[in-house]
Amino acid sequence: MNDEKIVSLAKEFGIPVFSKRVYENELNKYEYIVIRKGKLYKKDCKFYRKISINYIHEDNQEISDSEIIKKFDRPGFKFDEMDIDEFKIADKDQWIDINSYYFIRVENYD
Repeated sequence: MNDEKIVSLAKEFGIPVFSKRVYENELNKYEYIVIRKGKLYKKDCKFYRKISINYIHEDNQEISDSEIIKKFDRPGFKFDEMDIDEFKIADKDQWIDINSYYFIRVENYD
């Protein structure tokens, strides 16, 4: 699955989607998705890349883990693992959750 298809699927959730950096002035609230390319490695004569789909939200999780995994887990883009983290907004009593879903895809190199 190519980068454009990943972004297109993420946009179907109806929340902002970013790759790389997010600037606070681009947000109305803390509920968005960040897509990041990760580790590239070689196994059995093929290159693979780990891609993270990061769902950032405050308060209640509106999109379930299973919805996100089912949306992206397709041939050529397989779910690998999930991790949860949180951070506190500076000078506020506000916590933001980060659910990171890791997928593996084959990378094509000539």
